[in-house]
Amino acid sequence: VPELSWEVSYWQNLFIIFSLENNFMKNGWSFLMILIVGLMSCAKQDSFVRQEDWDGELVTVFDVTEEQEATDTLKLSELVKSFRVVPLETSDESLISGRARYYAGDSCILVFQENQISLFDTEGRFVRVIARQGRAPMEYYGMSDYAVDEKDNMLYIVERYAEGGIKGYHLKDSAYFKKIETLERAGHAGIACLENGNFLLVPYPYNKVKYAFYQQTPEGELGEYALCHSSRTGIHIGSRPLLFSAGDVYRYRSDEHDFSDDTIFRIRGNELIPVWLFKRTNLRHYRADAETPDWLFLTVSFVQRHEKIEMEGGTSERIESISHAYTYHKKTGKLTAVCSFLKDDLWAHATWRSFNWHFQEGHKLCVVCPVADLLHMAEVRRQQGTLSVPAPEWNEVVGRLTEEDNPVLLIGDLK
Repeated sequence: VPELSWEVSYWQNLFIIFSLENNFMKNGWSFLMILIVGLMSCAKQDSFVRQEDWDGELVTVFDVTEEQEATDTLKLSELVKSFRVVPLETSDESLISGRARYYAGDSCILVFQENQISLFDTEGRFVRVIARQGRAPMEYYGMSDYAVDEKDNMLYIVERYAEGGIKGYHLKDSAYFKKIETLERAGHAGIACLENGNFLLVPYPYNKVKYAFYQQTPEGELGEYALCHSSRTGIHIGSRPLLFSAGDVYRYRSDEHDFSDDTIFRIRGNELIPVWLFKRTNLRHYRADAETPDWLFLTVSFVQRHEKIEMEGGTSERIESISHAYTYHKKTGKLTAVCSFLKDDLWAHATWRSFNWHFQEGHKLCVVCPVADLLHMAEVRRQQGTLSVPAPEWNEVVGRLTEEDNPVLLIGDLK
């Protein structure tokens, strides 16, 4: 990190200065000049983060030139200002697989599985299956992206390969369903709900549509403005979402195989204002996971092996990479490589691997705690006589669990 390079260079320069003390102490000005030059050389050290002017807009540029040693473990207490523990109710209809994805909102919890979307309340009680995969009118055939509008109690889905349609499911009224025609008669890879009540939509494939992405009202009319990027190259990544939402911040993401830059924009009027820029080469690429007033959370992947294999009928590409979590603290300007572990020092006093936790919508952290892991921790602590170490609520929750139960969610509001 920049602070480390400064510290090492500073002490190196100081050692040189004092080793030459006998030669220069007789001349105070010479000593002072050497000290100034030494400190200036520290200030000119290459940093992994810099600021550049883009047509009058100040952009923060991340350019990690080499893989950093990951030494720190993220602590839950450093990330969240409050948290709640939610055991998800288990029933024959609400069983959750290990490959499920989660949306932990203020008014509900949604669990996305391959064949259905389940709705739970904020206490973890199962409510109903809100949507199923299939060909029927109210069913969805695959899912490219989704958006939740908790203010209007709606879940919106853009289907994979479907052209010109959004399916809307009401979170409270199971009978309420609507299909909204999109302005672009194409498939869509990304959707977000804006504060003005409109959708922000990203059509795919981009080269067959008028708008790279655009606003649309729920009634099917063009929003107050349409957004078009000056360049339409490299803004798709297969059928995966092109849009990353963190408050009022949205991003283009290019195909990771071309290793081009990844930029996060902020919407201002009918303009896209660049905020963060990630310089990508054939050595690395980035993913912005979440942004809070104090932090920017990143995943940086370093390519260990990149080769093209000639095959009959074409060329295949093989890429092997390793990923590390990074944090950027806005106030101090410190970029830190951290281990892909989260130290839960508030509830279970356990260490969770990166695949157990994810950032959501830029302001929440959701940790999925498998029951098997919790029960194993309880058994180890019984043998060690340390059951009283975790928070009292931990003992209460784990004491009610069995091996067949659904996971427990640890949901925190990011600082």
